[in-house]
Amino acid sequence: MFVWLMLAQWIAEVAAAVWISPTTWIGVQQQIHQHVWLALLLGGILSSLPMYLGLRRPAATTTRHVIAASQMLHSALLIHLTGGRIETHFHIFGSLAFLAFYRDWRVVATATGVVAADHFIRGVFLPVSVFGSAGVWRWRWLEHAGWVVFEDIVLFAGCAQGVRGMRALAADRAALERSRDGVETQVRERTAELTETTESLRTREAEVRSARDQAEAASKAKSDFLANMSHEIRTPMGAILGYAELLTDAGQSVEQRADCVATIRRSGEHLLSLINDILDLSKIEAGRMTVEIIDCHPGQIAEEAVSLMAVRANAKGIALRLQIDSADAWVRSDPLRLRQVLFNLMGNAIKFTEKGEVVVTVTAEPSPTHAGRVAVRIAVRDSGIGIAPEHMRKLFGAFAQADASTTRKFGGTGLGLMISKRFAEMLDGDIEVRSQPGCGSTFTLALLCEPGAVPARAADENGSLGPIAAHAEPGDRLAGRILLAEDGPDNQRLLCFHLRTAGAEVEIAENGRLAVDKAAASLREGRAFALILMDMHMPELDGYGATDELRRKGWTGPIVALTAHAMGGDREKCLAAGCDEYLTKPIDRAGLIAMCGRFLAGEMRAKKAA
Repeated sequence: MFVWLMLAQWIAEVAAAVWISPTTWIGVQQQIHQHVWLALLLGGILSSLPMYLGLRRPAATTTRHVIAASQMLHSALLIHLTGGRIETHFHIFGSLAFLAFYRDWRVVATATGVVAADHFIRGVFLPVSVFGSAGVWRWRWLEHAGWVVFEDIVLFAGCAQGVRGMRALAADRAALERSRDGVETQVRERTAELTETTESLRTREAEVRSARDQAEAASKAKSDFLANMSHEIRTPMGAILGYAELLTDAGQSVEQRADCVATIRRSGEHLLSLINDILDLSKIEAGRMTVEIIDCHPGQIAEEAVSLMAVRANAKGIALRLQIDSADAWVRSDPLRLRQVLFNLMGNAIKFTEKGEVVVTVTAEPSPTHAGRVAVRIAVRDSGIGIAPEHMRKLFGAFAQADASTTRKFGGTGLGLMISKRFAEMLDGDIEVRSQPGCGSTFTLALLCEPGAVPARAADENGSLGPIAAHAEPGDRLAGRILLAEDGPDNQRLLCFHLRTAGAEVEIAENGRLAVDKAAASLREGRAFALILMDMHMPELDGYGATDELRRKGWTGPIVALTAHAMGGDREKCLAAGCDEYLTKPIDRAGLIAMCGRFLAGEMRAKKAA
């Protein structure tokens, strides 16, 4: 602390000298005031020795007294530089307080002697540098020394009291440690006696417990993973397969086929979201799953969920109806989690209903108990088998079914309601259940949401965005040569179709080696590709190796990575290999065209500039 204090005071002294005694002009010559040289040289002399001792010999008694003397001489130098201003004299008292941190009255005494000698000598021979005036009483330095002695009395008492307190604390701690050592010795002796008789039993018990815990953990992890995969993926996959089958019906109109395509696209996007969650399974198991709160329309989400589940309901001959009592209610929530809860609730209702209907009712109104918030209630009512009262408490447990007979007859893992309950709580809500055996059940998702804003491109009259809104704008155009390095024939056809439809000239390389050769040939011919789309996993030479080789050969054009890996760190890995950007599979058309357009636009600007 004192080393830094010395350095800071030296800088402050030079600044004070420059500020109080500025540079003067004599004719055409410029001179620095002598106080600046005094602060610079004398301040450096006063600071150097204590700083050296403070760094090299911080525990030595000599270091303490040298620092004390230097600190008081710094006070004297500041008083001199400011012309004896009374405000600067307070630096003496502050310095004494700092030196009292040593808890050594002898250090304070050394400092007192130095300041008293300084005031005496300068008070006799140069009083103006101490008191700011030449005409002062010759014994005035005794008055100043008296105030210093007065502070010393308090500081001496504080130092003595601090040392006594430290000694008492040390004695108490030594006694406590001696007592603890004695107790620990006794405990060790008794523990050794018990260890001799129980060590073998504990070892066997630990081995059995460890094997059991590992088996249970492995079984639970496997069951959780398989149940989550089965329950969450089958619902959108069923919609995809169902509407894909409808597309093969020759009697479908153009509008009906467009609706099927839009439904398949929505289901595929939902399935992709679920796969992303499964890939991040560690976050779910650790309880760190987060929700994305955005503006959404509960009625529109319910309509999409009903349209996806209609195939299953029709297959069982069950009517699936939707009632929306608040068509214009926009709220802030997580549409993905909300859609997952509705899938689970409707899936259970259809599964446990043999005849009759399943009715989904959506209401949203201002909350009567929470001002400024919206109470959203989505009820799923069925005319199925109902739930017995004794089974109600097990509904939201992991892998729970009403009873064994229900499991055998209807199947299922019982994980869906537990997941729905967890998501509802994350969305500031809950799931309520009313049921009577033989008369059906009603599961109600109750949420408390903030009001939302209607987006600029809101849904149409039926609450659906339609098949065209899901794609990029038809006016998006590309101009330039693109090299597509992709080994999958299906992906080749799909990506080439999107790019060529947008106006780009596309050439295909089936692996990384061909991609490097074709890129190098384009450079030699003077027709370098404006952009390379590089799949990162290919035979012969993968995208990482191909990108690295191209960069080493001097390829400076943009390279965009295409990969199915979407875990944390995958983007950074691609960029580290030399790629300029990163797109994850399945590739979204709008995102692909926008990404290519950005790089091709930069290429066109560079050509124009050249």
